[in-house]
Amino acid sequence: MVQEKRAYYRLPKETIVKCKKIEYSDNIKEEEVKTKNISANGLLLVSKTPYNIGDYLKISVTLPLMHKYKTSVQKLMVNPYEEPLVVIGKVVRVEKFDNKYEIGIMFEGIYEDDFNALLNYIEDVKKIYE
Repeated sequence: MVQEKRAYYRLPKETIVKCKKIEYSDNIKEEEVKTKNISANGLLLVSKTPYNIGDYLKISVTLPLMHKYKTSVQKLMVNPYEEPLVVIGKVVRVEKFDNKYEIGIMFEGIYEDDFNALLNYIEDVKKIYE
């Protein structure tokens, strides 16, 4: 049996996220991409854009029912389903497959409440996969 080296469980979750490279330019467009998996400290996404290792991305992801794991005032919002989790991620891996790229992202900017909510969300949802 292979022992998992990762600190957090990777949830095999395919969802649409919005991402935008952070740099000093007005020409950067936000794109919608799919995730392959997500964990409390990163995600794997599939993109047509060949990001480079070391690039920073602003990532917005909406996960169903994640608002119930919040402990802040966000939990009380009128329409919490439309409030995405917004994080800053660093590209740590890039692999090309056909005309697409698998991009490994490590979260570097995430609020503590969002981190804890994501961690608890993943812990609950992973029970479905076990």
